[in-house]
Amino acid sequence: MKEHIFVNVIGCGYAGVECGLLLANLGIKVHVFDGLEGYHYTCKNCYDSKKLPISEQIYNEVLKKELALLCSPLIREEELLKKSDFKGCKAGEILNICKEKLKRHKNVEYFNISISDINPKEINIITTGQNSNKEIYNYLLNRFGSMKCINYKNSGPIFSNVNEKNLYQLSDESYALPLGYKDYINFINRVVRAVNENISTGNFSPSDHSLEGLVCQSKDALKNFAFTPIGVDGFSQRPYAVVRLKKEGDYFSICKIGSRFDNTTQEEIFRILPGFEKANLIVEAKNESSVQLLPKYTINKYCQSQTDKNLFFAGSILGLEGYERCIASGHYVAREVFRRVLGFDFMDFPKNSLINDVNNKIFDKNSLNFNEKCDEYDIICWQRDENKYQLIEKFFKNSSDSLARFKEEYLYGKHF
Repeated sequence: MKEHIFVNVIGCGYAGVECGLLLANLGIKVHVFDGLEGYHYTCKNCYDSKKLPISEQIYNEVLKKELALLCSPLIREEELLKKSDFKGCKAGEILNICKEKLKRHKNVEYFNISISDINPKEINIITTGQNSNKEIYNYLLNRFGSMKCINYKNSGPIFSNVNEKNLYQLSDESYALPLGYKDYINFINRVVRAVNENISTGNFSPSDHSLEGLVCQSKDALKNFAFTPIGVDGFSQRPYAVVRLKKEGDYFSICKIGSRFDNTTQEEIFRILPGFEKANLIVEAKNESSVQLLPKYTINKYCQSQTDKNLFFAGSILGLEGYERCIASGHYVAREVFRRVLGFDFMDFPKNSLINDVNNKIFDKNSLNFNEKCDEYDIICWQRDENKYQLIEKFFKNSSDSLARFKEEYLYGKHF
């Protein structure tokens, strides 16, 4: 490795701090650019068992055990806090502590500035997340275009009391609601009516990629973006449009649809859909400003730019959500960049590991069907913590052996 080689980490959230500390611990010189210096992240819980589905709780716990096995700096800090008198492990507090360690690390130079341009001759990891500043967004927009670098975040509505007779199951949790031309037009007309009603109040404007924004673009913009037609087994003809849904317990969430309408308006609009006539809105759809790359068209499986071999991405800018997944993404990318710096080929994480699964989810590839594995067990057993931890250990055993071999080969074996 040449002495002058260093890596730029742009962004200092969960993925960025994980990248920076891991590379520095491996002996790489790192330049960290933090545009949010002075901002302390809120001390939210790393997880909230009352809010997450059962499968998500277990997934996150197993993922953290994998990261701990691979010496993740952030997860190691969480374990240290749990052993101390610190009550209630807080993700924000862990990040703030690790940022201070990053600043003091002998292999790190820390810069309190925002980046507006990137030197393609240097190795760069962009981890600026969904709150990327205007300069970074414009840089990515110029490089990838508006169809691959988008500035929005849609959070779909969640409904109860949906008539499942109108739905067609695609996979364990994925469902489709096929719409004929008449049903689709009725829905569009109801959205247009709501737009006109809200605009007349003088304080409403449709945003790009929102439900109302797409409908205002053209008749088929919604169909081409969120209601893309697909063949549905059992449906008598090819549908004109298809609404994608995910089942979460007794609730259904509608995918890829955000909105700035109020709760009442949203509920009235979606009740136009077949099977939603008596549905109740539990969580409203939201549309917020947020920067995100579309990974399938911009990066390869190692999170390296398809057009710039020195440019990598990690974290929520790739559409990831959650403390554990962003750390896993940062860890994954840091290890790949480490190999690039040393001049070795990239490597694949074990296929049965959740760290690899997180990366697969970025590209919508087949996952490990973790929900299905959890469903094999009686739901009642989750009410007892001892049974829960037994299952965590059981799932972790599936990947721990292969990750241990991976770790040994990574440091001492065939990879070098």
